[in-house]
Amino acid sequence: GDVLILDPPGSSILKQITLPSVPTRLSVMGLYDVSYRIVVACRDGNIYQIKDGELIGKKIELEAMSVDVVCLAKQIVVACMDKAVRVYHYKGKKIFTLYMPFSVTNLERVQVKRQRVVECYAVAMDNGEVRVYNEKNQVSSFKVDGVVCAMRYGSYGREANSLLCATKGGSLHVKLLKR
Repeated sequence: GDVLILDPPGSSILKQITLPSVPTRLSVMGLYDVSYRIVVACRDGNIYQIKDGELIGKKIELEAMSVDVVCLAKQIVVACMDKAVRVYHYKGKKIFTLYMPFSVTNLERVQVKRQRVVECYAVAMDNGEVRVYNEKNQVSSFKVDGVVCAMRYGSYGREANSLLCATKGGSLHVKLLKR
């Protein structure tokens, strides 16, 4: 039930935080030297938060077991096993719930930096569909040729806004946002 924060080479432990349950998923926001928050989904069906090395007393009790968790600037997005994506405020209050037609396999934060920063999240389902949401609004959707087992958003080569999706079949899909 421990979360360990290692130094950059990974040779020593900078911080050790003990949780009441075994962690299954982590999502991290911020910088270690400035301010950071770690949101941890655990096996007991709760979400715990670590802020600047201290366990925050407020826990979020989920209605179903979590599949994945993502930190946004002011929200926590949690995909659950009951085909629902729930969005919570950092203080623990549920903001809204989106019900998906198929089981959710992955979540990923999508942060587009242009004239202004737009923060969205991508939801992958077990039918191969990936949807991108801004708050409650679906802004994009595409289909891949298998079940997505991993997603990552960021820079890929010279492209600043790329979403990579790996499937269980072994294929890799690269989606580039137009400049």
